[in-house]
Amino acid sequence: MTSYVKTTDFLVKDSLLSGDPAKIVKGSEIDAEFNALQTADATNAKIDDVQTLTNKTINLTSNTLTGTTAQFNTALSDGNFATQAGTETLTNKSIDLASNTVTGTTAQFNTALSDGNFATQGGTETLTNKTFSDAVKLAEIATPATPATGFVSVYAKSDGLLYVLDDAGVERTTTTSDASTTVKGIVELATEAEVITGTSATLVPSVDSFRKANIVSGTTVASTSGTAIDFTGFPSWVKRITILAAGISVSGTSFVQVQIGSGSFLTTGYLGTNSYTTNVYQYVSGFAFQTNAAAAHASSARIVLEHMGSNVWVESHLTSFTNVAGVAQYGSGHNTLSGTLDRIRITTVNGTDTFDAGSINILYE
Repeated sequence: MTSYVKTTDFLVKDSLLSGDPAKIVKGSEIDAEFNALQTADATNAKIDDVQTLTNKTINLTSNTLTGTTAQFNTALSDGNFATQAGTETLTNKSIDLASNTVTGTTAQFNTALSDGNFATQGGTETLTNKTFSDAVKLAEIATPATPATGFVSVYAKSDGLLYVLDDAGVERTTTTSDASTTVKGIVELATEAEVITGTSATLVPSVDSFRKANIVSGTTVASTSGTAIDFTGFPSWVKRITILAAGISVSGTSFVQVQIGSGSFLTTGYLGTNSYTTNVYQYVSGFAFQTNAAAAHASSARIVLEHMGSNVWVESHLTSFTNVAGVAQYGSGHNTLSGTLDRIRITTVNGTDTFDAGSINILYE
């Protein structure tokens, strides 16, 4: 843009005296002025014309620029403008979230994320290769729906225990308060009762439960009535049974013996003897451990049954009278069962005399 500069000062001519040659307005002067105006007009920007402005500053306080996005992008030589409502791809931009809000759906954010997917608070997503550096807090809930095939659900319930629900709908606890089945990947402790039962090949006993279950005690039974006292329900793993008799007595003179059984009590096949001083009694229908009987006699005994394999049980005992001095009995024998031992009976040999004193209990391991 070129500024107009006057070439002739016409106003000064008015102050000149008449007859002064400089007072004359010449055509060449007028022509020079019009040429100067024409030159300036040709190089100056006009409001309604289309021109290219170079090195100009537009004060937007008092001026307004208008145009379409395409027009502004044409004017911008090194990029494109982003609009508020338009759809544009932003590259290498930082958005200050302290003063700006980014909104969109999970799918939209996942589309924007080039190397993965977002996990949401309320959605259902599969997390892979994640490490939790702090405690994971689980809200206590009711048993949820059965998970899809190949998945398990881990959750806490109002009883304060942690549970696992597998894809078959089977719920198991992972704590020792209700151990019953091992969950894959979780070491589960057996309860004392489960250690005693001894039927699981997957549960892990604790030191305390193992100690308590090392030798299992039965319930002491008063031997004050009846012709027989039975103990049943022995686990299949039992290898040794100890029978303890304290001050037992019978109503007549019958001997007292132990019978073993598998499904039913065995009354034949007992081999061995009971001895005291010079007297020997041959076993017949049981392991006889008290054979010097009188109605007034009371005896205590320790009878041990041990499994040597193939359902063969070996018996040994030591008996003494508690109210007769100098009488002790001892003996041993064996018998073979048709199956796993599951019961023992302490009974009188004649089957009619009844117990009238003392108590009996068992230990097994």
